[in-house]
Amino acid sequence: MHTGDLLAQFEIRGLIGSGGMGEVYRARDTVLDRDVALKILPLEWNRDPERLARFRREAKVLASLNHPGIAGIYGLEEAQDRTFLVMELVEGRDLAEIMAEGPLPLERALDIAVRIATGLEEAHRKGFIHRDLKPANIKITPDDKVKILDFGLARALVEEPAASDKLSNSPTITAAMTQAGVILGTAAYMSPEQARGKDVDERADIWAFGCILLEMLTGRAFFAGDTFSDTLASILKTDPVWDDLPAELPRGVLRLLRRCLAKDPGDRLHSIADARIELQDMSREPRTVTGHGSAGGRNGARSWAGWIAAAVLAGVAGVLAVLLLGNGPDSAALPPRLDALTYQGREWSPDVSPDGNLVVFTSDRDGTPRIWMKEVAGGGEVALTSGPDDLPRFSSDGSQILFTRDVQGNRQLYRKTIVGNQLRKVLDDAIEGDWSPDGQSVAFLRARPEIGENTVLVGIATLQSGAERILGSIEKRACYGLRWSPDRSFIAVNTTSLTGNVAETSGIHLFDAETGEVTFTAPTRWTGPYSALEWSPDGKGFIIGQSDHVIAHVTGSPSLIMEYDLAAGTMRPLFWAKLRLPKGSWGSTTLAVLADGDIVLDHQEEFAQLLRYPLGSGAPGSPEVLSTGLSIDRQPVFSPDGARLMYSSNRSGNVDIWIRDLESRQDYRLTDDEAGDWDPAFTPDGQSVLWSSDRSGNMEIWMASIDGSGARQVTRDGVDAENPTMTPDGQWIVYASGSDAKRGIWKIRPDGTEATRLAAGDYLIPEVSPDGRFALFMFIHRLDAHVKVVEIETGRILDFSVELNITQRDENLVFGRARWAPDGQGIVFIGQDEAGNSGVFLTDFEPGGVWDGSRRKVAGFDPRFTTESLGMSPDGGSLVIAALNERRTLERASHVDLKFW
Repeated sequence: MHTGDLLAQFEIRGLIGSGGMGEVYRARDTVLDRDVALKILPLEWNRDPERLARFRREAKVLASLNHPGIAGIYGLEEAQDRTFLVMELVEGRDLAEIMAEGPLPLERALDIAVRIATGLEEAHRKGFIHRDLKPANIKITPDDKVKILDFGLARALVEEPAASDKLSNSPTITAAMTQAGVILGTAAYMSPEQARGKDVDERADIWAFGCILLEMLTGRAFFAGDTFSDTLASILKTDPVWDDLPAELPRGVLRLLRRCLAKDPGDRLHSIADARIELQDMSREPRTVTGHGSAGGRNGARSWAGWIAAAVLAGVAGVLAVLLLGNGPDSAALPPRLDALTYQGREWSPDVSPDGNLVVFTSDRDGTPRIWMKEVAGGGEVALTSGPDDLPRFSSDGSQILFTRDVQGNRQLYRKTIVGNQLRKVLDDAIEGDWSPDGQSVAFLRARPEIGENTVLVGIATLQSGAERILGSIEKRACYGLRWSPDRSFIAVNTTSLTGNVAETSGIHLFDAETGEVTFTAPTRWTGPYSALEWSPDGKGFIIGQSDHVIAHVTGSPSLIMEYDLAAGTMRPLFWAKLRLPKGSWGSTTLAVLADGDIVLDHQEEFAQLLRYPLGSGAPGSPEVLSTGLSIDRQPVFSPDGARLMYSSNRSGNVDIWIRDLESRQDYRLTDDEAGDWDPAFTPDGQSVLWSSDRSGNMEIWMASIDGSGARQVTRDGVDAENPTMTPDGQWIVYASGSDAKRGIWKIRPDGTEATRLAAGDYLIPEVSPDGRFALFMFIHRLDAHVKVVEIETGRILDFSVELNITQRDENLVFGRARWAPDGQGIVFIGQDEAGNSGVFLTDFEPGGVWDGSRRKVAGFDPRFTTESLGMSPDGGSLVIAALNERRTLERASHVDLKFW
């Protein structure tokens, strides 16, 4: 075709390019008076019905992709013995041209990546994959739009098999690529499965997306070789050099790149939507200087600690500059200020009266958790209830409070007048409650394990009649933070992982108060739990806090307080604070807003020290203190020879594995990856160590030599594998999986093969018996907790089951965390005594029998701390526990820039 030629109503204006699909021309539609692009099929293809059919299928595919980020198709035409597509003409430069000039600025690269992901997300949502995503197929228009071009290789994921499967008939494959084993796609951006000629799905596009993002950041097409064969070899065998990435890379981008460029599709990010959301969240986060050489993961504590320090220094410098210039600081420009409201160190769960003058809260300062009240402006504090009570909520007129009460292991809902001291039971069975805006009804959460494991019902009860209406249920999630919106529209329920699974997204379930229809929202893509939200007065938004890590109570990292616009789906960060975070299925962090816009919140700091108790007759009662300070040292385990103690700790600013030489009392850090490492265990020969880590992007089991060298991933659970323990012969590693599809106790060979589930269920923290025949594990749902035993060879769960008699809930306590006695004839486990104090019990183990209910106190049971985890020496002569302490106070944040108040 030549300039000026007329093809149907299209006047040719010039050649744009040519390739295996034919030629592409700029043209003018003389009927609709617009510029278009024509993709004209080669003449010889018109004589090939199969190729022509494939071309028509492409037109059908493209026509269904109607999105501003994808170049559209206007029609399929035939004229003058030619068949051609009429397509949107996209002006501008393609990404390949732009990147030929060097790497893109960081902000620009991430912005373009988000928009590429948005277009791909739409295509994948409709069931199509691109298969040939590359910089040359991405254009940046003069008005800065990003367009994905040429879905020429796209095929519906649900498409019926083509009439012919001859790869040489694929329109984008050149003659040089028609040999046996030919593969689709441009070589440097092909996924490993494409390079091997295997079937592909949307994860091939995710690989290509990762390649493009890496190239935008580094200016280098990493897998491109001198020859086609060199390129394929690089794709299959070579890993990117992460040190080429810019030093100011935002937190999390490296992890996203690793997950996009995992060579095994099963380990790769499964949804481009997740990549898009993560990148959008990262664009809101502060920039963090990072090293990239050895770490796949990120731990929030280290990154945020550096950012907070920088922010504090910057803020101090700014204030000093203003003062030195002779002007007092403008209060409107000041960052939020945090001041203590209470001082006992044992207060939590605040709520503010409607007039903003009173605060009610929970405190166990006198040994029993009960509801207290104080004036915001100062004055004394008075106990309102007898306890054990928690989670107070003011009614909309401020005349009553609603709260929960624990009665012999059953949580009930009560209401009480502020004046007059009238106390009434509302519901016999409710985890948590909140008032309706008119005060005539209450919303409630109710555990129903008989319906399904860890099932929670969401319902409404009318106060006058007692009639109940169930709106819906939530399964296998920790549920808390029930809040009814002021306009009566929604009842919000926070949910997070029951097991501390880093791959599970935390968020808010919004139940329609009339229909029960539920929607899920998550202001960020962090996995950490949220606080209970506080609705704005008009119900159009809320404030909420969230940690950046699901086990922030272990990492010690702070939480981001933010304001969420419900209609727009956008989040505004406000300030950082140390919040009291839910743990497992317990707890509900509370925020409340005063009349002047100040925020009242839970503040909590924790530390855990290691204590060694001598055992046996004549042993002294006082423990030896092995660690002190404000770090969280936990999960102690002895080496097989008893000479060393391994434990996890956040003392480096990150959760790592540490080892103490018990004779010299010297500690050294075994792991130093930027991801989190915990759940340590020695191998029986003492030459290697096992642990859990999220350095691959989710929790998996890792193994290394005793000096920390040669770290390698053992499991490929893909979601959550934790708490490894090895059989005495070294043949099996037993661990727990929190994946919905794999939940239970598993065993796997040390080389990562033969993964086999031993017991299916919500089971946690296994340990292999000294003779290698059994593994104990724990089951817990609120106050229902057991230590169970499974036979490793057969997977048979024994009748023997230790039932823990939990007298008081304790959100810090993992009931049933257990280990074997060295002779295998006993089990030591964490439980509660009659007074509610936590400690370690010993019970006899009978493989062929049932538990006789006997237990003997061994260590702990000190009301000053919680016994969090334990380790027993191989000779049975001593026991080490992690003694957890905490300080809880209420704080008031002033100078907060709120939009909806």
